[in-house]
Amino acid sequence: MRSMEMYAAFFVFRLSSTLFKNGYIPVDRSGDFMYQFFDALSLALVLNLLYAVHKKYMHSYQEEFDTLPLKPMIFPCVVVACFVHGTFNKNKFFDVTWAISTNLETFTLVPQLWMLAKMGGKVDNMTGHFVALGAALATAARTRRSAILHMVKRGTVTHLPRSVWLPRRLGDRKSVV
Repeated sequence: MRSMEMYAAFFVFRLSSTLFKNGYIPVDRSGDFMYQFFDALSLALVLNLLYAVHKKYMHSYQEEFDTLPLKPMIFPCVVVACFVHGTFNKNKFFDVTWAISTNLETFTLVPQLWMLAKMGGKVDNMTGHFVALGAALATAARTRRSAILHMVKRGTVTHLPRSVWLPRRLGDRKSVV
């Protein structure tokens, strides 16, 4: 459940930046509002999962293993973001909220790993694959996003083709509409 709480915080900070400013969203018009839509949908799903764990399925929640405090992870993410952030939104508040979201994204699976370690490392295959795949995807996405933003900032890339950030199938207006 702590991982879901981290995901909720991540999506809230990310949406607070991308709903009002476009600095961290690709320039190509074919993806307008798609990022925000899927982030909002993901936030709704995470909140639904949190509700289900607290109300419907609280008998299955293993609270004795899910003990990692979140404040010691969230506070440094906020402090670092205040000092180290981009300027693509050209607004300090929204640039900092984006940086907070990327910092939080880095630590979203740490509570899950903590819980698995507290359980003695006995994990079913599906949970183990979920954690490993989630960590790998988050690392790959952050690395690619950082590289692209760095190239744009240096001026080596002024226009990114749609294929760099959006799969071809989703890029066609006909298939999106």
